[in-house]
This record gives sequence, C-alpha cells and structure tokens, in this order.
Amino acid sequence: DNYYIAGKIDRIVICDDKIYIVDYKTDAKKVEAQKDIPIKYVEQMAYYKEVIKKIYNDYTIKCIIVWTQTPSLCILSDELLNTKTIFKKKESSVY
Repeated sequence: DNYYIAGKIDRIVICDDKIYIVDYKTDAKKVEAQKDIPIKYVEQMAYYKEVIKKIYNDYTIKCIIVWTQTPSLCILSDELLNTKTIFKKKESSVY
C-alpha cells in the first residue's frame, strides 16, 4: 500500500547503532503510564518510526515523548508502537 505521511520530527538523535526520535508535548496533564498516552500521539510516533526505519534499517529506533509542562518523559515500548496493533485498534475505534 502506498500512502503519504506529513509531519515534522521535533528532534532526532543518531548515536552509533541507535536512533532516538523525540517529540515534545505541551499538555498540562501528566501521563502516568504508556497505556494513558493519547492514541493520536502513539500513532504519530509509530509513523515516524516506520519512516525512519526505512531510511536507517540497521539501527535500533526508540521513540520518546517529552512532556514539557510536568516535566517528564516517556520512552515508548516497541509493543506499543507496533503499527499492526495501532492500525487494528484504530479500525475498531470510533473517533
């Protein structure tokens, strides 16, 4: 399937064999657990990871959300970012 993705990664850090994709969020509410991260943010990071993986396929890619109001950060698990899981949830959800 072909599709277009439009977005802007806030920060990307390339170190040895790892890439860190960082996105800053200004939400005032602190997210205590990954399951509480809004799905739109998880989808956004999953898309970023998918695109970067096509360019840097030999790298381990980690996605991080930095909550600027609290301040805190969350390293998203690979399981959470599994695009098949996200797309499946999105198809079954009503927005």
